[in-house]
Amino acid sequence: MKYRDVDADRAGVTLLVVEDNPALNALFKNYLVQQQFKVLTALDFDEAMAVIASKESIDIALIDYDLGDRKGLDLIAHFQDREIQQHIPVIVLGSSGDQSALQQCFELGVDDYVVKPVNPLLLSLKIDSLVYNVRLAKIIAEKNEQLQNLITKARLEEEMASHIFYNHLLSRQTRAVKGFNHYLKSSGGFSGDIILARYAPSGSIFILHADATGHGLSATITLMPMVAIFKAMVHKGYRLEPIIREINTRLLEQLPSDRFVAASMVEIDLHHADVKVWNGGMPELLMLDDQHQISHRFCSAHMALGILPDSAFEVRAEHCKLPSNGYLLGYSDGVVEQRDSVGRSFGVGRLLRSIRESEADLLQSLMKALFSHVRSDHFDDDVSMYELRFHQLADPHPLLKPIQSLTQDMKTIAPFEWFLELVGAQVAHQELPSMCNQFLSGMGFDQSICQRCFTIVSELVNNAIDHGILKLTSLLKVGAEGFMAYYQEREQRLAALTDKDRLGLRLKWCVDDQGLALQIEVQDSGEGYLAEQCQQADVSDTHAFGRGLSLVQRLSSSVEIRQGGTFVRAILR
Repeated sequence: MKYRDVDADRAGVTLLVVEDNPALNALFKNYLVQQQFKVLTALDFDEAMAVIASKESIDIALIDYDLGDRKGLDLIAHFQDREIQQHIPVIVLGSSGDQSALQQCFELGVDDYVVKPVNPLLLSLKIDSLVYNVRLAKIIAEKNEQLQNLITKARLEEEMASHIFYNHLLSRQTRAVKGFNHYLKSSGGFSGDIILARYAPSGSIFILHADATGHGLSATITLMPMVAIFKAMVHKGYRLEPIIREINTRLLEQLPSDRFVAASMVEIDLHHADVKVWNGGMPELLMLDDQHQISHRFCSAHMALGILPDSAFEVRAEHCKLPSNGYLLGYSDGVVEQRDSVGRSFGVGRLLRSIRESEADLLQSLMKALFSHVRSDHFDDDVSMYELRFHQLADPHPLLKPIQSLTQDMKTIAPFEWFLELVGAQVAHQELPSMCNQFLSGMGFDQSICQRCFTIVSELVNNAIDHGILKLTSLLKVGAEGFMAYYQEREQRLAALTDKDRLGLRLKWCVDDQGLALQIEVQDSGEGYLAEQCQQADVSDTHAFGRGLSLVQRLSSSVEIRQGGTFVRAILR
């Protein structure tokens, strides 16, 4: 059993003794000083008030109940006026055990009551008990202050980290995409939700919406690899499927087994009016018409990221024709699961009703409805949602503006030739536009030239695969069902490719009789997809490949088409 060191506890403890009997006052002082206490004395109410008003430290007060024409209890109220030690334990010394006096004392918060004549040993024990409590209260106060300092320091560090992550790192990943608005509010300093939107070199729009398991900083750290991969691969011109696959692989390598990320990714191909959506574990994305009525739902059809190995991971996306009006709405489960003060969730039903009843600004209306439901600025889960307004979409890259002449300082690296041929299943997983973009950028070509080449290669390669090798016709893309039927048929034919199916890409940087020229050649093993009358200067705008070749002609200085479209050469000067 551990015994307390009483003398050590008493050391440095100051007692205030208020007793109007001089003999008793002196007796109390002498006895308490012998017990190792520091003692301050007062013979009447005014002297006690002077001590209380001073800056003297007082740990415990012994106060006589009757101080002539004043009550000792009246002093207690003045303890609250002190700048320090506002709460001082009090022992009242009374001449009787009157019940009304006792009740009055304890109603005022007196800690103990001792009846005169005072037993010195009993008084000493009562004081020691209060001393112990005073020491304990001081220790608790010191620990609380230390804890509060640590909490304040942690909060300041968290606010700084949050500011850097969201206002610098994350905001730089979301460019000003026309028609795109988003809202994100965390339940704490950090959020487990992110929304990123960027333009690809071709002008396509990519949107990544993710919700990591957990909350706070640990959830945010989970999302950081996704931010870097999304930025890098969109910038290099990769399509949706390889981006999703790479994110899944990275998260599977880096995350603990109990962590994963629900996510959805959208690719808006403005040139081909195609909306591509991959949804893994997120609530359904809603496509709305201009009257806020649901025209299509993109439900979750895949596992969340960071769970399945690459061999079992499915990246097949759902396609839909890009409407000219309306909205695309995405939201996290934190929106519909947000609860009010009595535990009722916002719910999908209330969300859909809010959408139907919303005014022109859809996102603002949903936020207003959510705050009205919760009736608080604090959410119990991270909340994120975004809208994409189809009628405001526009190609952000001025690709069709007249191109400046290829600079003469590039003449020093001419000539060079870069050629790649894909065979069979390689064609199905090709990333030739992004590879071309990286190669030209690495060779020193200006970004505007790289973007133009990216679009040209993308159009020529897509036409060569879809209409040349796979023999698909865009006539299938009639209506919403026809649009999906086209891409389902495309996947089936890609899966059946053989070694006889070939696709070649050649980049040639040279100097001819007209000066510097960048030649882009695409050749496929198909039977050709253009009629003889469409192989010259004007290309029909009836089919998707017609629109694609028309765009290539406008982006290029000249275009040469041979063998029904199995060979196309675009030249930039």
